[in-house]
Amino acid sequence: MKYKKRKKSIKKKWGGSSTDHVKCDATSDLCGDQKDSKERERKSGKDIIITYGSINPPKKSKKRFFNKLFEKKKKKQDENEDGNYKVVIGTSMTTGNEKNPLDPKLKEEIIKKMISNNENYSEDNDNIVLKRNAFDLINEIKEDGVEEKNIFVYLGSDQTNNDDKGIKKPSDQQKLKGLGDRLEEYFPGIHVLSLKRNLKGNDASNLRDISATMVREAVKKGKKKKDKFYSLLSDSLSKDMKDDIYSKIESSKKKTTSSKARVKTTRGNSIKKKKKKTQKKIRKKIKMKI
Repeated sequence: MKYKKRKKSIKKKWGGSSTDHVKCDATSDLCGDQKDSKERERKSGKDIIITYGSINPPKKSKKRFFNKLFEKKKKKQDENEDGNYKVVIGTSMTTGNEKNPLDPKLKEEIIKKMISNNENYSEDNDNIVLKRNAFDLINEIKEDGVEEKNIFVYLGSDQTNNDDKGIKKPSDQQKLKGLGDRLEEYFPGIHVLSLKRNLKGNDASNLRDISATMVREAVKKGKKKKDKFYSLLSDSLSKDMKDDIYSKIESSKKKTTSSKARVKTTRGNSIKKKKKKTQKKIRKKIKMKI
């Protein structure tokens, strides 16, 4: 599938000088200030740190993953105080099925809840973006004037064959092409790096890594196992938010089950109709022979 770049201009939100929108003329003092500002920006860093995920639902290790992103941002800022660095967390707009039970607005609220207490998070500077896919997100950032060399994409180790320094793993250790590998092919200038998401320790399920599938599957075990479901979600979420997530997953599973049942019923009815037609044809043939 090819992803076409949109021609529409998009309002700046990924960084840049606050005086970029001011028109310079011969009498304006802002003209010189604007040139100085742009010169400082050219010399300083303007890196965008991106991650993209479905957040369906927010497992325990996801907050740890986000925290690592902000650590990367802080490290860049410490290395270059004049730099303009920001974190962009993208999540999908897909909803309404068993694998994507949460609506986009709820996912946005969940992400904000998980990152709002991080000391390196800035509500004015960092963004949570709802996009159809990671390709659309990067295209929008590029259309706003950010070069590929300034885009750093951090993904889970299962989504890319790169290590945490952006270097390809040996061929015998590589998995099937993931999101990171496809992004690199489409945007050759970006940096794709992996972040380990393994969650170690004695949590309620005693698992090294909690996947979103495991969390969704916990709902199938019924309300008696609700506490276990809660233990798999991020600790930063309130009980009301966890209840909302539980009900959304539960209702999506019911819809899937009922739709499967309808398909089976429809197939069964069509088979019965075919049998009846066949029987009628046989009866007609027998009557004709008599």
